[in-house]
Amino acid sequence: MDEHLYRNGNWTTMEDPFEDGVIEDQLVTMGFEPHFVIGDPGVTMSVEVWKRAEETPHYYLSLSDAARVENVFAEELPDMLELLARWAPIVQAGIIADVLDDLKDEQAGPDGLAETIARKLNE
Repeated sequence: MDEHLYRNGNWTTMEDPFEDGVIEDQLVTMGFEPHFVIGDPGVTMSVEVWKRAEETPHYYLSLSDAARVENVFAEELPDMLELLARWAPIVQAGIIADVLDDLKDEQAGPDGLAETIARKLNE
């Protein structure tokens, strides 16, 4: 199965570099290292970004939620940033929906909604 590649504003495919096994271990073998995460993998929707300097594509992004994972390689920094501009709002909306769902049976605390949300996030 081919992997998606985003380059200069265009989608294409590339040969799947992965074998059966843990993708994170294979990314490290390929020279990638974790760059940053938006969201909380395994709990809410998230985007994980991996980066490597030596060869292209330079970035690997994994958009995931509790049910599925979508992965894509991004050729250069502008490609990765363009994908994040599209995906970060989706992740933020998912996180907010999860927080609101957790709060639906709670009443605001004596200090108000913001403090109630902060308390829920720290539980």
